[in-house]
Amino acid sequence: MAKYTHTAATLNRKKQHGKTSDGAALSFIRNKDGSLTAWQRVNGKDVRVAAPVMGPVTEDWLKEIRDKAWQIKQGLLVVEEVSPAKEKKTFETLWAEYLGATNKWAEVTLKKYDSRMLRWIAPTDLWQMPLDEVTPKDVEKALEMVHKEKAGLAVCILLDLRRVMDWAVLRGEMTSNPARQYKEALSAVRSPFEYKSHPAIINTRGLGELLLKLDQSPLNPSARAMIATQAFTCQRSGEIAPARWEEIDLDRGWWTIPRGRMKEKDRTHDQVVKLHPYLLDLFKGLPKDSEWVFPSTRDKSKHTLKELISHGLTRIGYAGLHTGHGWRSSLRTLANDAADDDGRPLFSHRWVEDVLDHKVAGVEGHYTRAKAIDGMARVLLWWGDQLVAAKEEAKR
Repeated sequence: MAKYTHTAATLNRKKQHGKTSDGAALSFIRNKDGSLTAWQRVNGKDVRVAAPVMGPVTEDWLKEIRDKAWQIKQGLLVVEEVSPAKEKKTFETLWAEYLGATNKWAEVTLKKYDSRMLRWIAPTDLWQMPLDEVTPKDVEKALEMVHKEKAGLAVCILLDLRRVMDWAVLRGEMTSNPARQYKEALSAVRSPFEYKSHPAIINTRGLGELLLKLDQSPLNPSARAMIATQAFTCQRSGEIAPARWEEIDLDRGWWTIPRGRMKEKDRTHDQVVKLHPYLLDLFKGLPKDSEWVFPSTRDKSKHTLKELISHGLTRIGYAGLHTGHGWRSSLRTLANDAADDDGRPLFSHRWVEDVLDHKVAGVEGHYTRAKAIDGMARVLLWWGDQLVAAKEEAKR
């Protein structure tokens, strides 16, 4: 038997992606997904000794690998020759590389995306399938389980599959995107999945109970303040989290959000939001020792993450019942239904859409900005009054 170099313990300590020589032309490759593969060099070609193994290896496993590698080297055991450089990449490996390469999401978001992929796609055939063998039918089959149990989540996972396969096409690892082909083929005859939009409470009693529970919750001050800000302004989470004190006029009760932070970036004006007295009192009580209205609890030189809103709502028991984005649906429903004693609408539909920063087509879109700001203020002050009254009612 040849003399080998490593023990199981030393191999387990080598967690960085790359190749480790063990002697007698035997080598181990730590793959990017953390698995370990053994390769034997024979007549100038690499032969895989065993399938990738996840987790710590043992001395018994190492002995078995070396015995098999020695037989291969001596010609006593014949196995298929496969070069590690040319081994077919599976979707599992592609997903791990994609997560490692992307920088568009916060760490907590990456973990969420990875956990749902491991929960719903890893158990399917797609997970270990070579990329060049994946078809739109395989994508459909991989989504069957999640579609059956959580149709709304199936839409999100299909989007994840499209993104990562687009990335593979860009890198030349796939010639086409079967997830995109599946979506386009299905959209030609029907919507890929039937699902509900962001969950939202659309009655004032339920919203009042939510705000009361928020006040009584153990959430940190930044999380409570961010959720309350979204409740009273109905702006998007990504527009709220990076709010700076310089944007807020506490004397006049206005918050000016730079257009560059808004979703609709092709407009010429900033988003001007009227602050309800309830929210003004909340802001006046917040610390002013950071440029951020909602600083990170770990580092005040940074703002907190937008995901804190959805996590906070989940912690106080509203998972699946109400999301951060749901406040926008609540306002839209209740404000558009609001009427005076004679049954006439309290607000122009355009005012509500301006609060939400939605584009409105047609001639109505050409009225003055001053009129828009006034209308938006009327909507938000009425909305704040509704929430305060609902919260007081919930106390009784």
